[in-house]
Amino acid sequence: MRGLAANDWLPAMGEDGEGLALPVAASAPRGPDTAPALAPIVAAAHAVPPREAGAALWVAAPSHLPPASMSDLLRELRLAGYSVQGFVDAAVVVSAWQQHPVAVIALDLGARSSVISVVAREGEDYCLRRSVALSVGVGGLQDAWLRMLGAAMVRQWRFDPLDDAAHERTLRLALPALLESIAATGAAQLTLPVGERELQLGLSRDQFELAVRDLLQPLGDALQALCAALGECELRIPVDPALWPGLGEALARAGSRPLLVLEPDAAARAASLLPPVSTAAGAVQYLTRLPAMSACAPQSIARRIEFGMGEVAEAPTHLVFRGRALAITEEGLVLGRDPGAGEGVLRLPEGIAGLSRRHCTLRRVGSEIVLIDHSRHGSFVDGGRVNGRALLAAGSVLRLGTPGIELPLIALGSAVGS
Repeated sequence: MRGLAANDWLPAMGEDGEGLALPVAASAPRGPDTAPALAPIVAAAHAVPPREAGAALWVAAPSHLPPASMSDLLRELRLAGYSVQGFVDAAVVVSAWQQHPVAVIALDLGARSSVISVVAREGEDYCLRRSVALSVGVGGLQDAWLRMLGAAMVRQWRFDPLDDAAHERTLRLALPALLESIAATGAAQLTLPVGERELQLGLSRDQFELAVRDLLQPLGDALQALCAALGECELRIPVDPALWPGLGEALARAGSRPLLVLEPDAAARAASLLPPVSTAAGAVQYLTRLPAMSACAPQSIARRIEFGMGEVAEAPTHLVFRGRALAITEEGLVLGRDPGAGEGVLRLPEGIAGLSRRHCTLRRVGSEIVLIDHSRHGSFVDGGRVNGRALLAAGSVLRLGTPGIELPLIALGSAVGS
């Protein structure tokens, strides 16, 4: 059985649990100008043709792949000589192979867009609980870095390399080496031949991080909300964040979660281990739930890393209001104009614009503090609006209302009362 990872950035093929090497042209990362999006996936399928007509194939697809694209891909694969068994969610099939005991938040990076999938174990099955589509893809990150390089060249040399297609291509091809140098040393040196001259440019990691900070903000927001809702879970990503400036900062929003870097052909290898099914009727299925596979994936399929973000931010123990430190407990602290009676509530003053009767709840979950937003007006932490739920850190400031009331979050010793 063969498996195909339908990823338009890094497609992959597998056979009987092992990866199939693809030619560089079929596996190299592509920019956002690749058209159509299925072209690299189809090229990967053709790069290692089936040994016999009608060879069985499972397709591991990201959950944001549109039905129309699945239909087009199905037609192309059949033309290539494959008997397509069906489609399976890529995050689910990898989880069923790895057999993780806790929920997994998996990031699937595409050329134009990406998806975050939450896979949970229910009994002996692994199922897709939810997915979040993101508009940022690898091509968008590359373009942001290219614009940063172009602007830096204009400032230093009064020369814009992006005005010329050949120079832009040179910069795009130089990106992997620049990113590798940034990851290793925090700095990189770009040399661009222009006519008889060689223009040189010194670069630092913070320049690369700043160039993609806004693009990666939705990723950080989504990870924070999902992790706050799930509690114990693991993160699974396809690239080492040390090699991608800005990605580590987005991942840090998830708190102290185990981080696994997945091998690029993992989904294809996992799909190739699925059993054959009857395809006589011509229709194929799309699976988002699978039982644990009989054989667990080798440990080499993913590596656990420390991504160099330093110590995890300390969780607050108390909220400060009018000089009082109010403890945040497992039972929760409800904030608002009229949050109810009894312990575990903080009644805030009337007359604050944008303050709801029951605005938000702060609750201790294990070693973390989670904010749950109930208000249509929104809750803000350090100036940023909370996306449903958020993990809180000591030293941050919670703001409710507009301009609102500010409530510092602090960490005190256990001997300090509320």
